[in-house]
Amino acid sequence: MIYCATEADGAFLGVGRSRGGIGDTLQIQAKNSSTNSYLFYYEVDGAGGQSFLRSRGTKPYDPRQRPWYEAAKASGESVWSDVYLDFDTLLPVITANTPVYDNDTGNLLGVCATDIILSEELNQFLRGLEIGQSGIAFIIEPSGLLIASSTPEPITSGSDEETQLLAASDSENSVIREVTHHLMERWGRLERVESSRLNVVLNGDRQFLEVLRFSDRYSWLGLDCRARRARGRFYGADSQKHANHLALLDLW
Repeated sequence: MIYCATEADGAFLGVGRSRGGIGDTLQIQAKNSSTNSYLFYYEVDGAGGQSFLRSRGTKPYDPRQRPWYEAAKASGESVWSDVYLDFDTLLPVITANTPVYDNDTGNLLGVCATDIILSEELNQFLRGLEIGQSGIAFIIEPSGLLIASSTPEPITSGSDEETQLLAASDSENSVIREVTHHLMERWGRLERVESSRLNVVLNGDRQFLEVLRFSDRYSWLGLDCRARRARGRFYGADSQKHANHLALLDLW
């Protein structure tokens, strides 16, 4: 989905693949004075124009109050948003945003953005990683929110409009909780975590952690964490005698 929203009146126009149960086809999303503050979803005709109305949102929508808009407005430059839940599907999403300014006055005209949906396929990808029989993998963003996990435990709490991403430190999975707490204790803040390999004892069990930091020129995006029972092919035969898990953490 590629879209723009205006600062003056909160109008919104986007074009992209539909999602959330109404078919994988191109659609136009629009919100303006004629839609009474609701998002309208239109079919796209053969010429790429707006066709018939497919559906409309169930609650009023103001793009200026969404995390992606607020992130670009606050930074004054192109930036990644924090991971948040999509307005319609409640799937985790991260957005690349850029503010648009009037060349003459310097006033903010609006924000244009594009989404990357972190859908169930990301969890499936983590489950497919070769990290041993007891291994797990999970992704955290700098705020500490849990974005994806190879474990069956949920990454969200609440329901319907109260649904929100779960903090990794509050996960039902003990390894995720303990690794997150250790990183925060060791570095103070997740933003300070550096790429490294760690051999630590957490809750009486020895854990091997590999930390890989990922970032781009716009921001540090997040933290991908993987945990598994240690094997000699990673740390040598001696590690098999005293290790319970190996945790691989990629900060992106």
